Amino acid sequence: MVCAKARNSDRSARTSGKDGDLNVRTRLRHRLIALAAGLSVSTAAGQDPTVSLKAVRVNGTPIARTNALSAEAGDIIECEIFISDWSPLGQKLIAFHAVIRRESFLSGIGGQLTQLGWDRPPIPKLDYTCSTDADCPSEFPICLPEGICVGPNYDPSQGAFIVRNRPDWVFWCDPPSLSCPGFDAPQPGTNPLRYSDVLILAADAQMYTSPEKYAGTLILEVSDDACGIFTLSFDLPGTSLWDINAILIEPLTLEPLVIDTASPPCGIVGINPPNCAIDPGQPTHPNGSELMAWNTVQVTFQADVSSAALEDFTVCESGEPPPVTIEELILPSEPGNTVTLRLNQNIPTGQWICICYLPRGEKACVAALPGDVNGDGFSGPQDVTALVDCIANTGSCEEWRCDIDRSGSCRPADILREIDLLNGAAAFDAWLGESLPPCPSPP
Repeated sequence: MVCAKARNSDRSARTSGKDGDLNVRTRLRHRLIALAAGLSVSTAAGQDPTVSLKAVRVNGTPIARTNALSAEAGDIIECEIFISDWSPLGQKLIAFHAVIRRESFLSGIGGQLTQLGWDRPPIPKLDYTCSTDADCPSEFPICLPEGICVGPNYDPSQGAFIVRNRPDWVFWCDPPSLSCPGFDAPQPGTNPLRYSDVLILAADAQMYTSPEKYAGTLILEVSDDACGIFTLSFDLPGTSLWDINAILIEPLTLEPLVIDTASPPCGIVGINPPNCAIDPGQPTHPNGSELMAWNTVQVTFQADVSSAALEDFTVCESGEPPPVTIEELILPSEPGNTVTLRLNQNIPTGQWICICYLPRGEKACVAALPGDVNGDGFSGPQDVTALVDCIANTGSCEEWRCDIDRSGSCRPADILREIDLLNGAAAFDAWLGESLPPCPSPP
């Protein structure tokens, strides 16, 4: 999304005013400094004025202004700051500060919201410091003069700016198409994110008349792994309104923007057995009875899985018939992030099956190839060597990789069973030289 930014060529249009205007401006600056330092200032009581952050466009399409919306990965959300009801006692607004907490860009369960043009870590405390480009990581290879590493596309003004020639601009003038001259600007690269403006001439200050007035634009992108509810909030006392007597207008109501991305359980963070794992164990009992290949898969998500449903999952790839399907979804007995999927049959030997999580389009695949200890998709002598290493170095391999006889532990007897599988002893087929195609869902 590209947004044209208004030029402030009209800022110098008004140069005349009373001497008192400059005195008011000086007093205001002193009081703003006092507020930032945590010192007390006089205030005017009254009904609550409001500063709100609202979404106005999604992926370039206008929507009704709202403080709450649902969004998906990759969405571009254009938000605007609005100020209203600042005259409970007849006050005239001469200055505002709207300060958005960058930490709130990470307030969901996972993932983030990113300011357009923010090609650097999501919050400044994660920044890389530098003296030269050589100090920066490859992801953020450019060292700014202020000693921060950023990426080649870093231009935070793309996503945080003020359009001062709008008819609903908070500091409007006569005629309304012109903006009153001020002397402040948004600070798109700061933490927190600051928008502010102060009128040069106190005579230009106005009492509030509806509707709400525009005070700034913020454009956000939803990350691919965004999960849960993000609440973009204003900072207090950093967010403030001031009248022409340099007095705070308060109490102040701050309305955040709530963005609901993928609802829990959100994205997959782990599979057991792992994605692209190959079951190397004996496919049956040595006498040919009791199929033994894997028939359950555990899926771990970013968030609580209590809302997960069987219809969220499907076996989206399988080999020869009969088809493998998901027979049962088993939720944890207590709140947790992991579900168990029980298949209608054991994984057929010599085949891949893939399980898809439909709400997010995510896929994980597993297979069964007796004897393939090292998981390279080929059963051969090298697997005997790999198995000996596993057993000799306790804990160096997952149990499912070295428990060839499915006794529940890895032991020397598994080496004998591995040789049986390769050579076709007892009721086993000979798996020496057998192979699998590449994993359909490579890590």
